[in-house]
Amino acid sequence: MGWFKELIHAKPPGTRRQGEVQPSVDPFTIRNQDDETYRSNRDVIKALRFSVTLQIRTPLSTLAHHGELYEGLPSTAPRYGEERDGQWQYEIKSFAELGVDLPDFGPSTAASDIGPVDPSDYLPFLIAFRKIIESDTPHAEKLAQVKALPKTSAKFAEFWRKLRKNDGDFPESFFYLQLTDLPGVGKRTAKNLYEAGFTNLESVTSATEESLLQIPGLGRGTVQKILGAETQKH
Repeated sequence: MGWFKELIHAKPPGTRRQGEVQPSVDPFTIRNQDDETYRSNRDVIKALRFSVTLQIRTPLSTLAHHGELYEGLPSTAPRYGEERDGQWQYEIKSFAELGVDLPDFGPSTAASDIGPVDPSDYLPFLIAFRKIIESDTPHAEKLAQVKALPKTSAKFAEFWRKLRKNDGDFPESFFYLQLTDLPGVGKRTAKNLYEAGFTNLESVTSATEESLLQIPGLGRGTVQKILGAETQKH
């Protein structure tokens, strides 16, 4: 049963017989996206399960696949978004399925942008948030809808408080931090742009040089880089 068998039957220090060698490889050190590891542990691995990155930046199209099972090789598993948005993880068989007389582990928490969370609780909040963010709704209405999320439930209100604790400018910061993708634009300048009415990348790259030069923190060189980068795309 490979590494799992070694884990279950490993003896604690001091209980080995003289000359007996304890496995030198950590049984948990297995590589995801590795067909060889997957094949050699098929007696233990049930399938692959897709686990999304539980953060507000994760696209809706990726969030929708959280928990999905795939029984093929890791190299053939479908890709959902960028690698940072989610990854396929090994779905290990239960102890009962393995014939091991041990109680199975209960539900576990997962890392997120607000700390450890129960994915089944936080995922609905993320989906609701991304549906608003990715809609074609005008910015002012979009912002109002996002700010109404805490009224949806006690859980949503709790998540909102944690996001605000991490960043006092949230949710406005979610929008203006995207402007830092522009050449030469840092957080402070991005906030200045946002407060001047530039709420997304397109609104900046389609602006005139004169209007951008009115923004504190933007010099002529930076403005020309911003507008020049957009011109090069076309």
